[in-house]
Amino acid sequence: MNSSIVFRLKHKDVFTLIEKHNLYSVIEDMLTTFMDLDYKKTIALLLDKQPIPSGIVVEKLKSNKLHLYRLKE
Repeated sequence: MNSSIVFRLKHKDVFTLIEKHNLYSVIEDMLTTFMDLDYKKTIALLLDKQPIPSGIVVEKLKSNKLHLYRLKE
């Protein structure tokens, strides 16, 4: 399955694809999209693999107060 297709379709299998193929760098560019798709899985990846420094995560999500709140849950 082509990763760009999965990303564009916003299919939840994208998280499996990221883990299976070590595509953690994709998360930074599409962080808000991943949070919209499944914030619990996105946060779990961020905490488990730490692909993005926390300061960058906060900076990317600062315009979305709900996502910032979810990080604190």
